[in-house]
Amino acid sequence: MENQNTYQTGLSNMDLRRAEKMAREIVGRDLNGDTRQGYSRSFHQLDDLGLTPQEYAGAAVGVKPLSKGRYYALKTAFQYGLAEQIVARLEEVHLLRKADDGGASDQVDHLESLILRDASLLEAQVPDYDRQRKREGLPSAHPGVQVNRKPKGSKRPYLGSLNRAFPDWQKRIFNALPKQHRALLAVVAASGCRPREVREGVAVEVDGGQLVLTINGAKTGAGYGQKIRIMRFEPKSVFEKLLYKAAMKKRLLVEQAASERAVRKAVEGAVLRALGKRWVGKVSLVSFRHQFAADLKGAGVSKVEIALAMGHCSERTQGHYGLACQKRKGRSRGLVHVEGSQPVKRRVLKPGSNESPR
Repeated sequence: MENQNTYQTGLSNMDLRRAEKMAREIVGRDLNGDTRQGYSRSFHQLDDLGLTPQEYAGAAVGVKPLSKGRYYALKTAFQYGLAEQIVARLEEVHLLRKADDGGASDQVDHLESLILRDASLLEAQVPDYDRQRKREGLPSAHPGVQVNRKPKGSKRPYLGSLNRAFPDWQKRIFNALPKQHRALLAVVAASGCRPREVREGVAVEVDGGQLVLTINGAKTGAGYGQKIRIMRFEPKSVFEKLLYKAAMKKRLLVEQAASERAVRKAVEGAVLRALGKRWVGKVSLVSFRHQFAADLKGAGVSKVEIALAMGHCSERTQGHYGLACQKRKGRSRGLVHVEGSQPVKRRVLKPGSNESPR
C-alpha cells in the first residue's frame, strides 16, 4: 500500500501500513466466540456514545463509579473493536483500488482518513497496568481516569478463613456434588487448572507409578499462556490418589459433562449443602485453583514451576492467585515435575526487592 497520507492528531502521525500492522496483530488474537461477542457489545456501546473508555469512566464519576475490572474490559473491547473496524475498512479500500474506478478516489480518501483516525485512537490506548508501570518508574498512562478500585468477585480473600472453618472443604464439596460433575472437580482440585480447560478434555494416565495429567490451555492467544502443559504427581493429596486409582486400568479423558452454567449451579448447590449459606458466592471452582497456587507457594515451589503449573507464560501472573500464607496445614501436593509448551518470562528484580512468594 503506497499511499503515504497521514491523519494529524495531537497524539501522533500514523501511516496506513503502521495502522494495518497494529490492527491485524490485535484482530489475530485467538479468542472464543463468547469473548468476541462481548467485545462487540462493549465497543458498540462506546461507539454509539462517541466516547473512549477514559471518557466513559470520567462520565461515570459521581453517578455510578466504574469498577476497575469493568474499565479494563471496556478498554480491551475498544481496542479490539477499533482494530476490527480498521481491518474491514482496509479491505474495502483494497477492493476499491482493485476495481480501478476513477470515481472511487474520493471514497478511498475518506476511508483512509477514517482508518487513520481510528488508528490514532487505538495508539492512544497505551497499556496502563498499574503495578508494571510503577515498577518501571512510569507515571499512570491515563492519569485522569478515576475508577472504583475495590476488588469485586475474587475468591482469594476467603481462603484463609475457609481453611480455618473447614480444613476438609474440598472433600466436603466433592461429596455433595452430583456424580456426573465429580471427575471435573477432581481434575481442577488436583491440577489447579481452569474449569474451562476441562471442556477441551484433560488426559489422565499412570506412567512409572506417577499420575500424569495433560492439559490443553485456555487464554493462550497472542503468545499468552501455555497451550499444552504436562504435570506429573507422586499421588499424595486425596484428589491425586483418586485420579491415580481411576487411571490405573486405562488412560482417561476427563471432559465437562454439561454446560458451564449447569456446572456452576451444581457447585453452588454443593457449597450450600456442604458448607452452609454463608459460603455461597464466596467459594466456587476457581477457589480450588486459588488453593492449588497457595499450596505450591507455601511449599516453596519456584515461581517458574508455579507459572507452568498454572498455565501462565509469565511468573508475574501468579500474583493474582492464592497466597503462601493460605496454604492448607498438614496437607501436601505431590507435584514432582511440570513442563509447558513455551518458556516462562522471568521477572527481573531490582536490588532489595522482596522475592518471597505472594
